[in-house]
Amino acid sequence: MMTLNLTPEVVREDQAFLIQYCREHPERSFHQAALTLLQMRLARCPP
Repeated sequence: MMTLNLTPEVVREDQAFLIQYCREHPERSFHQAALTLLQMRLARCPP
């Protein structure tokens, strides 16, 4: 299970990631952007 401390800073980082991802990959869906963000967050979590 993954829990995040959703501070305003974390939310801004996630928003910036999603905006940049969508700009760099306009052919991909927002769903794919969200999955990529989730994978990135999971990789940062300690086991």
